[in-house]
Amino acid sequence: IDTSMKHFTVGRAEKTVSVRGAELETSFHQSRDWFGIFYDDVYSPPKSFHMVVEWIACSSIHMVSFLNGLDKLAARHDFKLLRLPIGVLFPQPAPAWVWSSDQETNFDRLPFYPRKRISIPASPLPREQLYARLLQAWLQPPLKFHFIFASPIQDFKAYPIVAEEDAKENTSAKKEVYQRLKGWVLCDQEGLCLATLREECIYFFQNHLQINSCRTRERMQAYVKKAERVSQLFFQVTTEVFDSILEPKS
Repeated sequence: IDTSMKHFTVGRAEKTVSVRGAELETSFHQSRDWFGIFYDDVYSPPKSFHMVVEWIACSSIHMVSFLNGLDKLAARHDFKLLRLPIGVLFPQPAPAWVWSSDQETNFDRLPFYPRKRISIPASPLPREQLYARLLQAWLQPPLKFHFIFASPIQDFKAYPIVAEEDAKENTSAKKEVYQRLKGWVLCDQEGLCLATLREECIYFFQNHLQINSCRTRERMQAYVKKAERVSQLFFQVTTEVFDSILEPKS
């Protein structure tokens, strides 16, 4: 980074980690296991630092050892490691022949973790001001949400695989499906709940990865209760924002 500049770009970096050369409790010299890490090349607070771990030829015992060490390292420096349900946030596109104008059916979504949808009502305010009101309310107490992802554009267009003999008859293939949509993704401090603000609606759901990662029943019950409190607060704060901007009835 050029420290004399006022602006910089957060890029993506990657690293291949060989288990035999890593400082893991499970490492041994004859190991052929390895995994890959993709991460932000710059930490830009207050934004989150993103890290993706992918593996094929690596035993689960090494991954558990690495993630436990990473969790301890984050806690030692007053950070918190949050697991995100990427399959829920960024699902894979469904087969092209089922594509339609309904984004809900254009992706292979997990059936057991449905999202709660909140429609954005008609408002006398411009949409940009309405988005700003919502984001400000979510970032302030009592919610104190944090930004995870944000995108001002649609990106990562999905291209269907269509046979030549079906190209003329396949009208669904003409639909445009993007894996990255405009909007913001936020979460609470514990990462138990996630909120997604899109152009036409709001999605809210609980993070089952964080809740189910508890090793004791008492801690899981505490997480479930806290997630329910956050959910109630979120709907209350969002409703108050909508009520404050709607025109009074004559």
